[in-house]
Amino acid sequence: MTNKVLSFPVAGLTITRVCLDYAFVLLMDEGSELRIEQALSITGESLEPVTVRPDPLDTRIAFAFRVVNRRVARAWADESGRLEIQFEGPLAITVEPHPQYEAWTYAGSQGEKAISVPGGGLTTWGLG
Repeated sequence: MTNKVLSFPVAGLTITRVCLDYAFVLLMDEGSELRIEQALSITGESLEPVTVRPDPLDTRIAFAFRVVNRRVARAWADESGRLEIQFEGPLAITVEPHPQYEAWTYAGSQGEKAISVPGGGLTTWGLG
């Protein structure tokens, strides 16, 4: 059985800012944002996969800052709540769902939203 995939309308957008507190937030040039609140895996550019928590005390989070000024090639989530973001370059971020917490949130510039709900799964507003 294949999981249903939800694509986000962010292809071609550029990551203009990254914010870090106890989430890792990717802000795009037209106002969309992806807020990652759980561990993320970064691959590409001859990197061995690196998994880091969005925590200012995790020094490996510096790997995630490689996305600044990068164009998004594609971003999608499957019905389990797993998020994948591919950047031109190549570089990719993957976020798995969390059993107890929201792993990530997408907020589009037109008010559309998607959330990876605790325990897996998606909740969406204004997205196909």
